[in-house]
Amino acid sequence: MDVEDREIRLTKKLRLAVGICLIETLVTMQYSVIITAANDIVADKAPTGLVLFAYSIPSILTRIIVPLVRFPDSSNFPIASLFRSSRSGDAIDNSTSLTKEINYPLRLIVCAASSAIGLQLLAHSSNIGVLILGIMLAALSSNLGDMSLQMLCARYPNSSKSAFGGYTAGSGFSASLGAFSYTYATSRMGLKYTNAFSIYGIAPLIALLVYAFLLPEPEGAVATAAEEEQEGIVRLPWKDKLRIIRPMFVPYMLPLATIFFVENSITQGIFPTLLYYVPIKDGSFFLSRFFHGVFHETRDFYPLYLTVNQLSSFAGRFSFWLFRLPGGSTRSTRAYWALVYIETFALILQLANSLSMQTSPLPEQPESSVLYGPMGVISLAGVQGLAAGMVFCNTYWKILQKPLPSAVYDALDDSRARIGLQERRARADSEEEAMGLLTLSDDAPKSEREYSSSEETALREFLLSTIAPPDVVSVAVASIVGMALQKSLCDWQSFHGRELCVRTR
Repeated sequence: MDVEDREIRLTKKLRLAVGICLIETLVTMQYSVIITAANDIVADKAPTGLVLFAYSIPSILTRIIVPLVRFPDSSNFPIASLFRSSRSGDAIDNSTSLTKEINYPLRLIVCAASSAIGLQLLAHSSNIGVLILGIMLAALSSNLGDMSLQMLCARYPNSSKSAFGGYTAGSGFSASLGAFSYTYATSRMGLKYTNAFSIYGIAPLIALLVYAFLLPEPEGAVATAAEEEQEGIVRLPWKDKLRIIRPMFVPYMLPLATIFFVENSITQGIFPTLLYYVPIKDGSFFLSRFFHGVFHETRDFYPLYLTVNQLSSFAGRFSFWLFRLPGGSTRSTRAYWALVYIETFALILQLANSLSMQTSPLPEQPESSVLYGPMGVISLAGVQGLAAGMVFCNTYWKILQKPLPSAVYDALDDSRARIGLQERRARADSEEEAMGLLTLSDDAPKSEREYSSSEETALREFLLSTIAPPDVVSVAVASIVGMALQKSLCDWQSFHGRELCVRTR
């Protein structure tokens, strides 16, 4: 029986890891597709930074509004109910169904619809306004889906490594798969980018099937009415939610937002200017013979840079399975800031390389003034993605598994006291009805108070959804900086006689 139970648990963990990985990949891969295709989407109509800016606006709104606003009960939404039913072998009561407070099936339906519409708009229109609308709809899909998958990991407290490992693998793989497949399809197979967008639009529809037939039911014990009321973070007023979030800013949000700002400033502002004359002459750079066969036209550089960046980001996120950054239990951020400094140093080098791209005094050696060649750009792009990926996965793992700041619990206690939830405990008719409320008296030191497992799950589920707003804001700011930076660098190169950047802008 023990062997049989062990096999059931292993099968469930495998289903969980593979299921979340597939859903995350299918729902969010359009982000890397759109960013990689930025030059193709806007062509000469606008700078590539506009693509990231248009993507960032719904990202910010989704990440801020969804966690803070309480939406009407949608647990009985007819179509969503088709995607979640009790399964034999999962041993879970309906009272802890995923649709109890957060309707995950309905969220995935919204993701599938907005992605399909958005990518079809990108495929069949050349109007800049319609293209921006398509980008925004795709952003709604990927951000709502990504945030929901982050929160979903908290619903598996006994299999958190499998759930979060599946999420990090999926988030990294989606970026790599999207960038690589788009680059290969358009550069090697000759597929038009419009046809590629039409194909990518069906991916979130497949995610619905994975959710319905592969993902196991959530873990947890049967919850009483009192426990459901107590763990209901979504019921708190938005101002109280902000007080709970505030202690998370410096140790969790700030390093992640900073490294994303630096990375996206490079990808959107500097990468489009790091162009070389093609065909690359033998002997002009390290591995120049290899790159001679890789780059056939100027537009090939940018997608490859993005692809390498996303592949290394996947490696950084996948590193979660091998090791963790130090400081998780103590909430130290030294290792995180060290990676931010490395990312900033890469930005300085890439910027210096772009500034060095001027007309060569030697006509037979047009690249003699350039600081370093494509291999240097690609290597630094790999370092950038690796650093950002490691900061990303370790930040969310800390929230999911490591001790939270005591100020978070203090703010939660104060919020509940203000809306009268603490008084409900005193009126509880029995010990069973009081289950899920604070187990010590209100006079006990807050550091000694204990929370039920379902209460802790609900708190961490909420916090997982709130970490992203600063980093999506930083991405939006980086897109604005990137647009100005790209124009300035292109103008600099043009002023010094190098027109490659101007031709592809």
